[in-house]
Amino acid sequence: MSTFFAVLGLISFLAFPIVLVILIVNKIRKNDIKKFKIALFVSVLGGFILFLLSYLTAESTWCEHKYKLIEEKMASCTIDGEIIYHCDLCDTPKIETIKANGHRMIEVSRTNPTSSADGFEISKCEICGFEETKILEKTVVEKTTFKEIITEKEKTTTKEKSTQPPTQPIASFEEIYNEYKSNEVRADEKYKGNRYVISATVNAINNGGGLLNFDESINITLEKRVGNTIIFFYASFDKSQKDSLININVGDEITFEGTCYSAGNWDDCVLK
Repeated sequence: MSTFFAVLGLISFLAFPIVLVILIVNKIRKNDIKKFKIALFVSVLGGFILFLLSYLTAESTWCEHKYKLIEEKMASCTIDGEIIYHCDLCDTPKIETIKANGHRMIEVSRTNPTSSADGFEISKCEICGFEETKILEKTVVEKTTFKEIITEKEKTTTKEKSTQPPTQPIASFEEIYNEYKSNEVRADEKYKGNRYVISATVNAINNGGGLLNFDESINITLEKRVGNTIIFFYASFDKSQKDSLININVGDEITFEGTCYSAGNWDDCVLK
């Protein structure tokens, strides 16, 4: 019965444009169009009534559905899945969509960039096996040469003020380096003569002393990454630190406390 009313409603709506054309033609010819207006109204109203009856008489409208599972398609990482049910009482299907999960990527391989070559990071989805490679841009190496000369008189004056100036732990090497790079005069006002704790990687270890061996200090060349730039700087240790420094190798990371004379020169250093 529901299908019957639906077909009649469709026929009624299809009759609407035909009646409309006939009405327009007769109006142009100045014929009586009253009956065509009635036919036009009836076709529209009848269509709505018939479709309403189709809905009200449909079994699915009043059915207390009892769905049973017909088919289940699981979702993948990128494609939605679906579960299809069917009600035998009213012959109505029901489809539920299962949203795609999205990839669950984990890092499986990594090659760090160097100053001469890009690096690579390879990730793999642990669900579907999809692989993705990310290029890590090579680093910019900036070997900074600091030309500041610190006289023995200046060192002595600083030591006379305080043999062990208070540590200033609030500034990192990155902050100090960037400030000296931006404005050396301002950086001296803020950092010079203060002591800070720094961590860096050993690049070289040498005995000090100069030509006449007056200074028996031990000098260490250190390197530290600031952003994508590798910075080289120098730290001077007193000979009293020799027993501690003798166990250090190139490539080791050390932490020391030292007096800042510039971002590239640190004196009176003590291993932490």
